[in-house]
Amino acid sequence: PVSGYYYVSGTVYFNSITAANQYFQAIVRVDGAAVKISTLYSATGFVDLSLTATDIVHVDAGKKVELYYAHNDATTVDLQGGVAGTSLTVTLFKED
Repeated sequence: PVSGYYYVSGTVYFNSITAANQYFQAIVRVDGAAVKISTLYSATGFVDLSLTATDIVHVDAGKKVELYYAHNDATTVDLQGGVAGTSLTVTLFKED
């Protein structure tokens, strides 16, 4: 990418969470550093959760923008892929 400010929106969709009292996060990273974290606490199990982390961030030319997720659920957590589920949108807002 060119250097500038980018609108970034990362959505993580967790399928069928079975455990209660768990934390889930969507994390947008630029060049390996977290720049936006969205956290959701699930008080009940057996639900689907969707988290979105959105911000305008500065990105230098050649740096990577990535979407990560984290959770403290002791079981395996499935993600839904595709635009309706887990996705990352990066749009140039203002070039340097």
